[in-house]
Amino acid sequence: MADTLRLANGLPTETHSDENISWPKDSDDAAASDATAERAFYRARGGETVASVHYTADAAITGTDTNNFAITVGRRTGGGARSAIVTYTNDVASGGVSAWVPKSLGTPANTALVADDILTVEITKNGTGQIVRKGTVVVGITRP
Repeated sequence: MADTLRLANGLPTETHSDENISWPKDSDDAAASDATAERAFYRARGGETVASVHYTADAAITGTDTNNFAITVGRRTGGGARSAIVTYTNDVASGGVSAWVPKSLGTPANTALVADDILTVEITKNGTGQIVRKGTVVVGITRP
């Protein structure tokens, strides 16, 4: 959605837009130990800022301290090393994930995106793991 402020003569003075970038997880993990290797899901235009990151699952996932999962959303610049934007661990302190309720994955860091930065997502397992349900990771992006 784009909002444009206009002068009295009708010329645009400032444009601001927000966009949600989604990565769909198309199915439940077949086994608790099944991880999802890091994969790219968005190429930045430049000048964007990551404002929020959420995961919405189609079934509840209880938080547990021993055998759980972690979701990392990161950015890669020019093929370099990943800088984590957020890493969420589904432990007891996190409160787990409720079905059909967007779960914040944390406060974003490394939020400024330049042209050709790549957003990635990875799901790792701790202990013997935990089944991650079908759902969607959504990254809220703002542009000046």
